[in-house]
Amino acid sequence: MTLKLFDPMLMIGISLAIVFLMPIWKALGGKKLAWAVSVLLYAFNTLFMIGVAYRATLYPEGLIIKIGGFKPPFGIVLHVTFWGAVLSTFVWFVAFLSIMYASTRYDAEPADVYYALLTLLALGSSGMFLTGDIFNLFVFTEITALAAFGLSAFMKKKGTAYATIKYIIMAEVASAFLLVAIALLYGKLGTLNMLDAQQTLKTVGMTGAMVLSVLFFLVGYGVEAEIFPLNLWAPDVYKYVPEEVIALFISGSSKAAAFAWLRMWVMVFGVPQKMLQTMLWIGIVTFAFAEVMAYSQKSFRRALGYASLGQAGLVFVAISLGSELALKAAFLLMINHILSEAILFYIAGNIGEDGAPANVRIPLVFGFLGAVSMPPFIGFWGKIFLFMALAKAGYWVMFVLIALFSIVEIAYMYKWFISLYKGTGKMDLVRSFSPIMLTLVSFAMWFMPFVPKIMDLLDLAIKPFLQKGVM
Repeated sequence: MTLKLFDPMLMIGISLAIVFLMPIWKALGGKKLAWAVSVLLYAFNTLFMIGVAYRATLYPEGLIIKIGGFKPPFGIVLHVTFWGAVLSTFVWFVAFLSIMYASTRYDAEPADVYYALLTLLALGSSGMFLTGDIFNLFVFTEITALAAFGLSAFMKKKGTAYATIKYIIMAEVASAFLLVAIALLYGKLGTLNMLDAQQTLKTVGMTGAMVLSVLFFLVGYGVEAEIFPLNLWAPDVYKYVPEEVIALFISGSSKAAAFAWLRMWVMVFGVPQKMLQTMLWIGIVTFAFAEVMAYSQKSFRRALGYASLGQAGLVFVAISLGSELALKAAFLLMINHILSEAILFYIAGNIGEDGAPANVRIPLVFGFLGAVSMPPFIGFWGKIFLFMALAKAGYWVMFVLIALFSIVEIAYMYKWFISLYKGTGKMDLVRSFSPIMLTLVSFAMWFMPFVPKIMDLLDLAIKPFLQKGVM
């Protein structure tokens, strides 16, 4: 009975209420009250989603929650998998750290608007992780995108407008592709419930309309998932947008789009074999392009932006392969990317001519080691699983290419680490809280591969996708 209280709809409802009331919080207590309410909301949602994730462990095929009491496939449902619940937890945790990090940044700005946009970005991303309805997925995608537009343009400085406009154009084109993809799918299958669509597709088969729908979903979610060549907007945004917002982009909108692709590609379409190699090569090219570009950058933030695109490419390869080992790799690589890149971006906002602040050297070490997937970070195990999956499937050329460009990644990350480690400045106590907290979480994740019961959760995370007849 107690576990039933951990209903994600409660998190969604409370978050929306807080957003709508944000101007009132500011009117009653100024910016400090608006900030305090947001901090409490993000902390509550983080703890609440831990409870939801625990509840999801009791449902190996995923927890189905009917919205409004209407039965699927006619009613909208949440399909809460352990994987999705964990990623949603990280979204709210990073949102909490981001708002702590930015507690003193926006004194001259409409703080209530900023906090509302942060909340909507986290909420939209969480919804994308949790929904089991394709059109509802589109609605959460649009909420996420609109909040991201506002946050991208929030800092009024040179370069921000150009980066934001480029992002908006790409994202709106992606939205149009998503709508057409949904229309094609609904026109052929007559349902937008993910599980029902998967069952109906077994009867209908992969017709030309379904292949076109897959390609349109790829374009639609490839923009936010940062897949080449749809990711060319990202380096500019990552260069000019505040680092706490970038951390939320990485944990939220980027991972939510990748998870949406996982849902559609694996759960609904069942990994169409005739399209498999094309998808794999898209991921490989994304990884290779990003690492080469990152190596040539003179700006640390821009190099981090391209490094983030490279990790997105690896996640895309793992998801598109769709095997048991590959999905384990995708899960671990996603979490590693959230932790390591967020640490580095938090620190990047405080780097001066003398390098990184001296009081965050340990987080800097953790961030760099995690970013290049060194043992015993979970990114290392993610890459090991990916290499094993590629070898088992016989994709040796892709195996070698990922290994080679991983060396390129290590080379430029080492160069930046050496140049930044000897900093002498101090990072503000409140700002240093965020990278330090993420470092502690990273340290805890070190032990994950050595704890059998925790590794059982990894099997549980991928089980709803494997049970749908995938490879």
